Amino acid sequence: MIKKIFKKEKFKHCHLSDVKRIQTVFHDNGFYADLEDCVDVWQTYSDIMGGGWMSLPQDDHELWYIIQRELNYSVK
Repeated sequence: MIKKIFKKEKFKHCHLSDVKRIQTVFHDNGFYADLEDCVDVWQTYSDIMGGGWMSLPQDDHELWYIIQRELNYSVK
């Protein structure tokens, strides 16, 4: 039998290390978020702040606070 092997395309983003850190902060707080979700959350926040991709805060607790606040805004 011949099996087809499908190569899964790797996720690419110019701020991939930021995106992975956002994902880690989600996971550390008990939530699952795929990489696309992480981009969406941070890009929306950055757009609201009136800039391109905003730099992430140094502190993970502050990052989580921003993420929570952004999610609450988008749920309403």
